[in-house]
Amino acid sequence: MSDPSHQPPPEPPAEYPPVEHDAEVPSRPVTPPPEPDIADTALADLARTAEATWKSARRWIIFVVGMSIVLFGLIVGILPGVPGIPIMFLGFALLATEFLWARKILKRLKQEALALKAKAERAMGLTPSTPPADSKSPPSNDAQGPSEPTAGTHKNAGDSRDHRGAA
Repeated sequence: MSDPSHQPPPEPPAEYPPVEHDAEVPSRPVTPPPEPDIADTALADLARTAEATWKSARRWIIFVVGMSIVLFGLIVGILPGVPGIPIMFLGFALLATEFLWARKILKRLKQEALALKAKAERAMGLTPSTPPADSKSPPSNDAQGPSEPTAGTHKNAGDSRDHRGAA
């Protein structure tokens, strides 16, 4: 009897050439990788070291200059006249180029400034705190034309009088 688990392997597709199982495959010669030149590795190490040093120095320079600008903004903010807040924004913007904590502070400052601006506009009545119930705009009289010409415009094309008070 034939066991179904021991089926013969499927025939390879016709596009592959038949493989001889007893044929000896010649071994490939193994070539060791070429030895790197000592001068090349020394230059590569020097380049990596120089790049790491530059990144570290750049980070420290940005930190020192950015914190100096922020502290200058705080000092100037106390004095009357020149506002220190825009100077502090510049300092945090510089620090945010390298530091995540400065990005978070700058984002928070922007949110607070926008909220303060909206609160000031509402207090001055520039923007309504709630939209009116009837938000439809009044009908426009564009079909009839303006009832009175505005400054700098003329009712008729041939009318050259200035309508700002002088006839």
